[in-house]
Amino acid sequence: MSASNELKSHLDNSSLNQAYQFGSTYANCSGMIKRKRRILFSQAQVNELEKRFSKSRYLSAPEREMLANELHLSPTQVKIWFQNHRYKTKKALKDRIKMDRNMYENY
Repeated sequence: MSASNELKSHLDNSSLNQAYQFGSTYANCSGMIKRKRRILFSQAQVNELEKRFSKSRYLSAPEREMLANELHLSPTQVKIWFQNHRYKTKKALKDRIKMDRNMYENY
């Protein structure tokens, strides 16, 4: 096995860098288009992102850059994760309020 293949194999198997990628294609009027691959974060990355989210719902650009480097992600991936997580927590809160309201009305 060549040195570059060994390094690639090590990086692919790294617990922090373990991201599973899924790509798909779809058709439009001009033909087939290859979509960007979807990255699934490792559990270690998610744990660290959630830990930082619990401290602050927003990150400054330098904070985002530092966290991205620590987790071996791009700053854009960190930014999008925070955006999605803010949306999910807001939606979960709305759903919980709605459920509580329905319970109260049926009581």
